[in-house]
Amino acid sequence: MNSGGIYAGPPKPARSVQVSRVTSNSVVLSWKQTSLFESVLIRYRMIDGGTDIMCEESYDRPGVDRLAVLGLSQGTDYEFYVAFVNRRWCSPATGPHYVSTGIYDVVIITFSDARKPRLSVCLYTVRTIDD
Repeated sequence: MNSGGIYAGPPKPARSVQVSRVTSNSVVLSWKQTSLFESVLIRYRMIDGGTDIMCEESYDRPGVDRLAVLGLSQGTDYEFYVAFVNRRWCSPATGPHYVSTGIYDVVIITFSDARKPRLSVCLYTVRTIDD
């Protein structure tokens, strides 16, 4: 690393960004770290054909390689962008990364026994939304 260390220039963009663990109101974003950074900036917006409101969340978690975004709307399409930040610079954002939150939360439990074939059970949880 050069003498400027973490502040010598903008961090490099995240690589291999993936969206996983999608529920009715959350997602997990993960990536491969490409350079040193102090915090992660996640920008996202709902894709509903008319709204163009960009949300932004900053996480002061140096070196982290995954984060959960909570409080999303059920059954909604989103696009996400990920950028790394240090004291003076922001990396170019990667994205968009598209995801649709579910209507139900699903948990799959797999039972396995040496004497019996595998059995998977799907459990659905429904959340009631009060208006």
